[in-house]
Amino acid sequence: MKHLSSFSFSSLLACSLLLFFSTEGFSAQVSKVKGQSVLIDTQGEEVMVGDIFFVIDLSGNKKAILKILKVKGNRAIGRIGKGSPQVGMSLERKNARQSSRPMQNDVQPMEDSYSSSYDDGYAPTSTRRWGGLLGLGMDSLSADEKNAAGAKTGNTISTSGMSFSLMGLYDHKVLSKVWFRGLFGAEGFKTSGSSSAGDRSVDLIYLGANAIARYLFSEGNIQPWLGGGFSLLFPLSKTSNLLDSSSITNTYSLLFTGGLDWKVSPRLFVPISLEYGMLPKSDSVEASWIQVRAGISIPF
Repeated sequence: MKHLSSFSFSSLLACSLLLFFSTEGFSAQVSKVKGQSVLIDTQGEEVMVGDIFFVIDLSGNKKAILKILKVKGNRAIGRIGKGSPQVGMSLERKNARQSSRPMQNDVQPMEDSYSSSYDDGYAPTSTRRWGGLLGLGMDSLSADEKNAAGAKTGNTISTSGMSFSLMGLYDHKVLSKVWFRGLFGAEGFKTSGSSSAGDRSVDLIYLGANAIARYLFSEGNIQPWLGGGFSLLFPLSKTSNLLDSSSITNTYSLLFTGGLDWKVSPRLFVPISLEYGMLPKSDSVEASWIQVRAGISIPF
């Protein structure tokens, strides 16, 4: 009877110790990785928005750091700060008590680097931004001169001028370094020149809708890019003694553009671009513009 009691007490103590140490770890795991987002199975652990976790492999090495953005039930969504988490890896709170087991030499520098990605106040880059752009355009238009009867005189009139635009902006990340940019708003086109018959001018305001594919060369604070696309143009007002009013209708322009997005803060970008727009050439008219645009955009 004495031996049985001793055995039972020893078994109970061993089970208690095993239970105690098993609950010391954090059981939440990575269940899915998509881009910079991570789906987490919390497995009942307490996880809150804003918590920062290291992602740990089976050997106990830190492989990534992430920040919790959303929590719903036993699921949470985190945004990767640095590193490459994989499905099945476990989570460890950033400020959790460290194990006394010796770690590899490169773990501490990695931890310092990971921590700085959030400690410096910079949130992970959003995949969507919206804002507005002001534009200054240098426009040019060449057209065949016509007499009072509407017949061509054989001369070509070259005109040029300056116009302004005001466009709303929407940016969306499509692939790792490929972004879509949509612009919508008022696009001006204004030129003037002289001919043997007197001064000639074109003064148009279009409702423009631009679609641009952009390739970003960097995702740092300065993000240079090149891109191309097209613009759909719908005339809102038109005044001209050079072109026939009936010839000024809905049209389009091919766009060749480049620029940079300047990350001023985690919640504010300054987009700057230089754009060349080429309208379709007809038998009697050829037009193009060079547009400088700048404004602000806000991640969301």
